[in-house]
Amino acid sequence: MESKALKGLLLRKSSNIEAICAGVSYEAQEFTEYFPWDYDGDICYILLYQAFNAGLIFKIQEVGNRRGKIVWSDEFPHKTNKTGGPENNGYPDPNHTMKLEQALKAKGFKCDIWWDS
Repeated sequence: MESKALKGLLLRKSSNIEAICAGVSYEAQEFTEYFPWDYDGDICYILLYQAFNAGLIFKIQEVGNRRGKIVWSDEFPHKTNKTGGPENNGYPDPNHTMKLEQALKAKGFKCDIWWDS
């Protein structure tokens, strides 16, 4: 996983997700999720990182004859576009980090960070 600043957003990439799941094969893919470059974005990034390590960010969707496709889990709201608003999984969406943080905390993930002022 990689994170970097990109035009005021925190960019998270996950790639090379490859395995066999209950006899269904699937190939590696690359996924990108965007966060605001601020305190709330940092909290969401940390919580999502925990969810990623717990195997809750992606799921395998069967698409045919023992073949699968990696897709985003629908347990958490994801921002996969820098623009387009909420209807296109993009920004601006002033409530996104609050909704995402609530969904992740409901699954038991915790984040204790603070900044020195």
